Amino acid sequence: LNELGSPALRFGGNRLDRNLFWTSSGEDAPHSDAVVVQPEDLERLRKLTDATDAKVTLGLPLGDFDPDRGADMAAHAQQILGEALVAVSIGNEPNGYTVDGEPNHRLRDDSWDVDTYVEQVEVYASAVEDAAPGLPIAGPGAYDAEWMRGFAESSVADKAAVSQHWYALYDC
Repeated sequence: LNELGSPALRFGGNRLDRNLFWTSSGEDAPHSDAVVVQPEDLERLRKLTDATDAKVTLGLPLGDFDPDRGADMAAHAQQILGEALVAVSIGNEPNGYTVDGEPNHRLRDDSWDVDTYVEQVEVYASAVEDAAPGLPIAGPGAYDAEWMRGFAESSVADKAAVSQHWYALYDC
């Protein structure tokens, strides 16, 4: 990583919403396949950012609607990572939450749409603002312009970036 200069690290992806479980109190994860992330993990990440001058964008799970847990994760990240934390992103590819065909892929029922996403991300953003004031938020990390427009036009304060995931060969 030192050879890259000051790398930008993104922690997110499909498993963010499907298998990641944040806890700052040591509780057990509700799912046996969960990857448990705790403040100690962020402290190890801080050692890496210090050693490499890396900047971090950190995903907050949206798969299970839990804005208080997401805000707790954001607050710990802000405190531990400091200036290395560029932004948090709430969820990953929310426009894919109703996709069938792969185990654990479907996270929402057919009523899930852009408007519902915007409502939920606004609640998360408000909770994040209360717990980690001024922390920038990036999103939606979607592969559909309608969802990017929804995020861009939302009432989320401190928007840092509108992010897109482009899959040119998705239907290949």
